[in-house]
Order: sequence, then C-alpha cells, then structure tokens
Amino acid sequence: PNVVSCSAAISACEKGAQWQAALALLGSMDGMRVAPNVVSCSAAISACEKGGLWQFAVALFSSMAGLRILPHTVTCNAAISACEKAGQWQPALALLGLMRSHRLLPNVVSCSAAISACEKGAQWQRALALLHCMADLRIAPDVISCNAVVSACEKGAQWRCALQLLGSMSALQVLPDVISCNAAMGACGKCARWRSASALFHSMPGRQVDPNVVSCSSLAAACERAGQWQQGLSLLSADASLSLIPDLAGLHSNVVMRGTAKKK
Repeated sequence: PNVVSCSAAISACEKGAQWQAALALLGSMDGMRVAPNVVSCSAAISACEKGGLWQFAVALFSSMAGLRILPHTVTCNAAISACEKAGQWQPALALLGLMRSHRLLPNVVSCSAAISACEKGAQWQRALALLHCMADLRIAPDVISCNAVVSACEKGAQWRCALQLLGSMSALQVLPDVISCNAAMGACGKCARWRSASALFHSMPGRQVDPNVVSCSSLAAACERAGQWQQGLSLLSADASLSLIPDLAGLHSNVVMRGTAKKK
C-alpha cells in the first residue's frame, strides 16, 4: 500500500460514516511504513466530524504539526464543523483563528460553521461579530451564515437584533427563507412582541416565503406570551392560505386550551 491507496480507503470510511475504521487505518499507516499526508488526515478528521467526535477531530488536527503536515482549508473546516455540531464554540473560534497562522484564508464554510457553533453555545454577540468580520475578510455570507446569527439572536431573546439582521439580508444579497423568518419570530415571541411577530408573519408572502407550522406556532407563542392568545387565534384563523399547513388544526386546539387554562 502507499499513501494514495491508504488515503482513498480512509476517505471511503469517512463517506460511509465509519469513523472507527478510518482512525484504525490512519493509525496503521506507520506500521506499513506509509507516511500520512494532508488528504489522509483531512479524511480522518471528517470521519470524526460525522461521528460527533469533536475532541478526536481537534486532537488529530493538532497532531498534524508534529507530523509536519500543513493543513488545508478543508482540513480546518472539518475540524471547525466537528466543534460546531457539538456546540463547542471556544475550540471552533480557536481553530478559525489558527487558520491565519497557517496562512489559510477562511471561506464561507469556515465562518458559517464557527457562527453556528456560537449559536449553539448561546453566544449571540460573538455570532454577530463573526458575521461582521466576514465583510472585512471579503467573504460573502450565505443564508446559512445569516440564519445562524438570527437563530443566535432568538436564543438570546434579542428581538430587535434579529429583526434588523433579517431586514439587512437583502443588502447582503441573501434571500431570507422560512428558517430566517421563523427564528426572528421566535425572538419576538420570547420577548412577547406579538405585534412585531404578527407583522413579520404577514410579510412572509411578500418575501416569497411560505409560512409553515413552525411559523404559526411562533406567532401563536408570541401572542400567548403577551396575553393575547385570542388575538393570535384570530390572526391564524383569518388567513385562508394557512389551511393547507399540516397540524394547524392541532395548533389551534392547543392555543385555545392554553388560553382557556390561563383565564381560569
């Protein structure tokens, strides 16, 4: 065997989500007197990412320096994504910072993964700061980047920030989708800003975004939290197009039950 065949085998294990086999193959290369390269290590790190093993991914990335293997952007992205899936925002940001020391330029995947890690770690300020940094790096954000920041604002109950970001997406040449709108409505709901949630809900068709059951639930939750459950029910009932949404009848029933219980 040589480094090409070993790397191909590790990549096959990575694609088949067989992280144990990928790591075993990488570990056996020394015994076969085959030196791993960046492809071998990157594939093994990606296998760890898919297996939810962020510690292993970071450890493998760190070991590359001792092997005198220079990482590629793909290598860094895989390690950052592994941290993102586990909500480990601190190592994700550390890895993003290390890219500069390796003379690697982050791309939209690198930044989006780091932003998502911040979102999962309830770090909305850092997620927002990263989005702004993308402009300095001349990296155009995509809908994934923006949605992660809006979702981070939702988790932090930052309704103004969520709405401002949603409104600025067009200037970034990014079209909001149902996830963007739902997250912003969720932020409004957490702060009982039912009028803002309602305005956003009814603006969705103009944005060419079809509301779904999550959208309806977010509006209902905003109204309920503000003590306006009847208003929420009226808003949902008034829109005939919502009758096509599955589970909407169940949502109506839940709103009525919760509202009636609060009145008692």
